[in-house]
Amino acid sequence: MHSGSHGGRGALQRGRNRLSGRVPDPELGGTSLWLDYTVKRPTRQPLPGGSVPLSLAATALLGSAFAAEPTVTQLEDHRIAGAVVVQASIDQVRSVVSDPVLISRIDNSGTVIKLLGSQGGCTSIHTTVTHPIASIAYDAEVCPIESGWRTRMVKSDDLQAFESVWRVHPAADGHTRVEYEVRTIPDFPVPQFVVDRQTRSSVDSLLKKLRTHLENG
Repeated sequence: MHSGSHGGRGALQRGRNRLSGRVPDPELGGTSLWLDYTVKRPTRQPLPGGSVPLSLAATALLGSAFAAEPTVTQLEDHRIAGAVVVQASIDQVRSVVSDPVLISRIDNSGTVIKLLGSQGGCTSIHTTVTHPIASIAYDAEVCPIESGWRTRMVKSDDLQAFESVWRVHPAADGHTRVEYEVRTIPDFPVPQFVVDRQTRSSVDSLLKKLRTHLENG
C-alpha cells in the first residue's frame, strides 16, 4: 500500500481477484491513498472417496444419538415411567422384554430371577435384588397385557408393593418405541424419595442397555 498527495477521488476498480484505486484519508488532510489489494480465495479440496464433510457427519451422528436417549419421568403414586425408540423391529423387542430372565441379564445390576412355573398365560418368578441401599426378595407374576407385559408382586417380606410394565409400539422407519414403568414401595426404613430417585436412575440405565442390546447385539 502506497500513500501520495494526489487530489481527487479515484473510484476503486474491482477485478476477479483484485481491488485497486484511490480512496481519501480524512486524517491526512485530503491526501488519498492508493490501494492495490489482491484477494486470495480459499480453494475447496474434494474429500477422498466422496466422503461426507465432517461437520455434516457429526451433526447426523449427534442427532441420531440425542434422538435415541431415553426419557424418564416421575408420575403420581411413585411410578417412574421411561421410554426410548430403538432401531429394531417390534417382534425383536417383544422377544426380549417378554423374557424377565433375559432382561435381568441385560440389566446386569444385581437382579437374579428364577422361573417358578406357568399357569393361565402368566409366569411365576422369584426375584432377588442385591443393592447398596438394601437387598430385597419377592415373588411375582408376569402376565401379558395389551401391547406388553406386567410384573406384579404377590409376596415379599421386603416390599409393600412392586409393579413393572413393559409396552412396545411401532414407530417410524421400522423402529420400535419401548416404554417401561416401575413402582416400588419398600417395607423397610428407607425414605421413599431415595427409592424413587434410585428407580429413575435404574430405569434410565436399563433402557440404555436394552437399546444397546437390541441395536448392537
